[in-house]
Amino acid sequence: MCFLGILIIFLIILLYRDLKPHNILLHNTGHAEIADFGLSADTRRSGGMAEGFCGTRAYIAPEVFQKCKYNKAVDYYSLGIILFQMATGMDPQYACYRNRFGFLKNVSPELQDLILKLLCENPNERMRFVASIRDHPFFANIVWSAIEAGRIPTPINLVSTNSG
Repeated sequence: MCFLGILIIFLIILLYRDLKPHNILLHNTGHAEIADFGLSADTRRSGGMAEGFCGTRAYIAPEVFQKCKYNKAVDYYSLGIILFQMATGMDPQYACYRNRFGFLKNVSPELQDLILKLLCENPNERMRFVASIRDHPFFANIVWSAIEAGRIPTPINLVSTNSG
C-alpha cells in the first residue's frame, strides 16, 4: 500500500523527499497513509527535477548527498531503506552494508532482489527498474486493479464494532 501511495503522489508530480516509517500512518481501516508533505517539491515546472539537501539522513538517496539534481528515484530509494528495515529488523543505517555481512540472508530471494534494486546507487538504473516494478516476482500474487479499486480487504481493521 505504501508503494501505491508513492505512485499517487507522483501522479501529481511531487517529490516527497522524506519517506520514512514515521511518515507512514495506519488508518483505522487498515490502509497505510503518507503524512507530512512539508519537504515535498512540486517539479512540474522543473522537468521533474529538484535540488537541495532535505529529508531524514538514514533514508536519503546517494544523489541527494552528492548535491546533484534528482528526481523521484530518491523516494524509491527511501522505500528500499524502509523495506530493508522491515525485512531485517535492523536500523536503516546498516542498509549501506546490504551486500556485506549477509544482512538479507534470511529474506526471500524475491524480497532481496526488490530491496537491492530499490537501493541501487545509480538513480537512472533505479528508475528503469521502477518502471516495471509491478511485474517483479515479489508482487506476483498482487492483483493491482483490485487493490486500486479498494476490493482487497486489509489484513488489519482498527475500526471498533463495539457500540458499548
